[in-house]
Amino acid sequence: MAKSPLDLIPTRKPRDDAYNQKMNDFYSQRKALLDAKPSKYLEPEWNKLTEQIQQFREGYEPAKVYSPREYLLDNDIDEFQIDQVRDDVSLEDVYNAVKNGEDFYKYASVDGKGFDSAVREKIFSGIADRLGVDYDDIYNAWLGRKKPANLDNGNPTPYKSKLLAKYPDKYKNLKSQGSYDDETIDILARAFGIDID
Repeated sequence: MAKSPLDLIPTRKPRDDAYNQKMNDFYSQRKALLDAKPSKYLEPEWNKLTEQIQQFREGYEPAKVYSPREYLLDNDIDEFQIDQVRDDVSLEDVYNAVKNGEDFYKYASVDGKGFDSAVREKIFSGIADRLGVDYDDIYNAWLGRKKPANLDNGNPTPYKSKLLAKYPDKYKNLKSQGSYDDETIDILARAFGIDID
C-alpha cells in the first residue's frame, strides 16, 4: 500500500524544557565562539554550529508563540546576537509594548539592556512581516511619533502636488523610495536642489 504524503512528514516533538535547554546550550556555544576566536577564524565553526541548530530545530514543532528569537532563527540564524533576543514573548507582545510606549530594548532583549540596532530593525521587519503592520508605523511608534495625517495614501499632499507638477521624473524617483509625508518630501526636495515653493 502506497504511503500518503501525510505519512512522509516526519513526526515532530513539542517544544519543552529539553528543547529550551538544548537551545540555551547552543547559545552558550555561540557566545564561547565569539569570545574565543578572532572573527576571521570564526566562520567554519560558526557555520557548523548553525547547521547543528537547524538540524536540531527540524525535529521540533514550530513554537506556539512566534517570538522575536524564533523569527531570527527562521530568517537570520547567523545573527550573532540571537541569544540576546527574548524567546518568551511574541512578536505581537513586542509590537503592543512599543505602541504603548514601553522601552523596546528592555522588553525584547534578554537582559533588558538591548542589542545592536540591526537586530532591532530585523525584529521590526519580523513584526511587519508576521502581523501585516507597516514598518514605518512600528518605527514611528518606537520613536514615540504618531503617524502623520498627511501620508500619501494615493492622494498627493501640497508639496507632492507641486513636486509632481514641476518635476515629474524626480517625483517618481522619490515616490519609488516609499511613502513620505510633506516634511520628508520637503527635505528630500531641498537635498535634490528642487524648488517646490
